[in-house]
Amino acid sequence: MTIEERKLTPAGQGNLQQIKLGIPVVEALNRMAEDPMRENEKLLLRILEQNKDTEYGRKYGFADIHSIEEYQKKVPVSVYDDYAGYILRMSEDGEENLITSGKVVHYNKSSGTVGNPKRIPLTEEAFQVFQKYNGPYRMGLVAKELGEDWIKRTEYVHCGIHCRDPAW
Repeated sequence: MTIEERKLTPAGQGNLQQIKLGIPVVEALNRMAEDPMRENEKLLLRILEQNKDTEYGRKYGFADIHSIEEYQKKVPVSVYDDYAGYILRMSEDGEENLITSGKVVHYNKSSGTVGNPKRIPLTEEAFQVFQKYNGPYRMGLVAKELGEDWIKRTEYVHCGIHCRDPAW
């Protein structure tokens, strides 16, 4: 990058760091988008491999699934209630390896607008993916679309209104 980091505000320096992390993420996602079915199948097979020894994975034979078609034949379409018992055992009793082999670091709760609030397990890996795409990807995409010099601007646009306060 051609921007001198030391000349930026602290916020600008933080944005620059996010951009440096994000541009490779944007480029990788663009490459994956060239063949999304292949990427989705790779992701599915990785998830099945990681979870083949969970209670749910053994129930549906994840170890013997090697394609999207096999997955569709062996694993039924499901809804939250199909997982609720597992999630209760995980969140209340501390059981592991039920529906995920990943370390659950948090349970998100739904608003409960269609009944009781639901607990959604968030694994450490899922949180890392969220972190990668929430900040760095977004900033990398902005830099690729607007160019790197936008970071040095002293005015900002919020909802189409120009101002000098980036926190507005």
